[in-house]
Amino acid sequence: MFRRKGGGEKVVVLGLDGAPYTMIKQLAEDGVMPNMRSIINKGNFYQMNTSIPEISSVAWTTFMTGKNPGEHAIFGFTDLAHQSYRLRFPNFADLKSPPLWEEIEKENKRTVVINLPSTYPAKPIKGILISGFVALWIEKASYPERIVPFLKSIGYRIDVDTLKAQEDKNFLLKDLRETLNIREKAIAHFWDEENWDLFIAVVTGTDRLQHFLMDAYSDRTHQHHQSFLDYYNQVDCRVVKRINERIDRYTHLIVMSDHGFTPIEKEVYLNRWLFEEGYVKFKSKNPETIEDIDEGTRIFVLDPGRFYVNMKDRYPSGTIVSADEYN
Repeated sequence: MFRRKGGGEKVVVLGLDGAPYTMIKQLAEDGVMPNMRSIINKGNFYQMNTSIPEISSVAWTTFMTGKNPGEHAIFGFTDLAHQSYRLRFPNFADLKSPPLWEEIEKENKRTVVINLPSTYPAKPIKGILISGFVALWIEKASYPERIVPFLKSIGYRIDVDTLKAQEDKNFLLKDLRETLNIREKAIAHFWDEENWDLFIAVVTGTDRLQHFLMDAYSDRTHQHHQSFLDYYNQVDCRVVKRINERIDRYTHLIVMSDHGFTPIEKEVYLNRWLFEEGYVKFKSKNPETIEDIDEGTRIFVLDPGRFYVNMKDRYPSGTIVSADEYN
């Protein structure tokens, strides 16, 4: 598996979604990720700053475009429909800056992209594109169409079943292992069978593990502590090792994450605070969505912590008119 196909210099980007610098450093030092330790010892290992907002949809889009949210126009998993308070889900079609593979296509370079978040629905590419989350149907997540039968033959999954994971952590761990095995098969297949100059593959199971079991990492008495470490060891042995073993002097390897992770001690609901301070008003006593905003609102918030000034010419119940009031 993973033999290099085609000539010339190549670049491989392996993404570990939500993997903190400090955690990877510790897991490498402790021997949980020996192959990552080998990469660190041979190369350079730096802590990066993530995007603002510091969430996957924004960070991965910033990576793939080299632009900030003000330029690529992805500000979160949700946004507002034009001149309304109705929530919509921005997707790959909303991107205002070209992804980096469009730039190298000008030099007749080919790219394989596997499981990169915020690339749904898949667009034409000179190579292979399999969208990551949030993606609904494998047919719309795949380009070209010819790869769909292979993906279905290996039971390809775009993501783990997060709904079941909320209720059953043992199911989560099983689903993570199975999804990782399938992802490995896909990476191996397209590495072998396609000519490529840029290869991007993202493991999102690391992020899912931490969303549901972050407390298991630091708590050695947690019933799933060892399972947490075992999953990172599987990522290291099944993906990191296999890729690293096949990196030659013509191929450059980048291992990266989109953001870090930390346990939650307290959550603050900013719209509630704004309501109590008189900045936002709602049509009902128990508002369920941002669509319940009422006249008199000056500022409101969309997750995660995005403050919007309720401008009169931009929103239906806008009240802010002058630049002085805006400031």
